[in-house]
Amino acid sequence: MGQYEDMMNEMSELADNNFNFEPSTFEPQNADSKRSGISAVKGLASQSQGVKNPNTNNLANFNIQVTRPTRAIVGVSLPFVLFGYQEEVNLYKSLINSILPAGVTFTSYTTNGINSTFTYTQGANVDTIVVSCKEYPYVPLVYASSVNRFEVAYMRYRLSVTTQIAQYDEAFTFVKRNMFGITETNPINIGSYQKPEDYNTGIVNVPVAYNVGKSKSITHSIIDSGAANFSITISMFVSKVVTQD
Repeated sequence: MGQYEDMMNEMSELADNNFNFEPSTFEPQNADSKRSGISAVKGLASQSQGVKNPNTNNLANFNIQVTRPTRAIVGVSLPFVLFGYQEEVNLYKSLINSILPAGVTFTSYTTNGINSTFTYTQGANVDTIVVSCKEYPYVPLVYASSVNRFEVAYMRYRLSVTTQIAQYDEAFTFVKRNMFGITETNPINIGSYQKPEDYNTGIVNVPVAYNVGKSKSITHSIIDSGAANFSITISMFVSKVVTQD
């Protein structure tokens, strides 16, 4: 509980510095948005405007690392979920099962209080995906976002193996689901933001703004890169924080 309380206090301090913040209504960009048969979606993500250097003019920034330590399930991309405390309470079962590859079983979602682990089986083969954060314990960060919503102004997406650009084609989807199960989704393609100079670096800057809160999640998948311990790092640059009702 100490790590959770520390995270809550830090985010509350950031929120106090932005006490008059009212989140913008975002119009989705570069995506086919879906909402239970309703075509229009607002409030999930938008193209950031005027962001020149993501390392400046931000309240905070942190790096989410997603690692696939093993590759027992060969040739299959495995999904994971970021944030969304409301979904985390239910162990992400509904979200994961909605995007699970054929022939793969989602076995469990577990945490050690710091990192989270998604476990999958295919017959006798078992694979895991581990989500961690370099600057803060990831699990308390998810819990803190249930009280303090924060706005990410910019993302930087990095590959541990720069040649594995197929990873960019995995759907990166912003999800909002309310207590009645009404779901809005806004997928983007990381590769669409790649510039020619990015091909050798394994780094893509993604100028998409979105809010992180208790009902908002991100679903994504990590490929079988052909080697163990392949990882992606998603740097998030926080511009605003507000306490949720």
